[in-house]
Amino acid sequence: MKFKKFSEIKFELLCYVFIPIFGGAAGALRGSEWIRIGQFISDNRQWFLGAVVWLFMIGIIRLFAEAPTPKLLKVKRLVGYAVITLWIWG
Repeated sequence: MKFKKFSEIKFELLCYVFIPIFGGAAGALRGSEWIRIGQFISDNRQWFLGAVVWLFMIGIIRLFAEAPTPKLLKVKRLVGYAVITLWIWG
């Protein structure tokens, strides 16, 4: 039996797993619960903006870090992640 690689099943995972789970969860919430979620986000706006910037910078490092060997690439990414984490949350 041959198993598919993750790169081959990304679309199926998105369509048949993640969208139904998140869509069902979003549909199950009542209007008052959405209002409370919005109030929670507005009360903690600084933390959410920090988290969004942090995740964006982690993604940029993951996309654009280059190295001649896979081991050096892991080290470069790890150092970049540590620097960005300390910069945003430190």
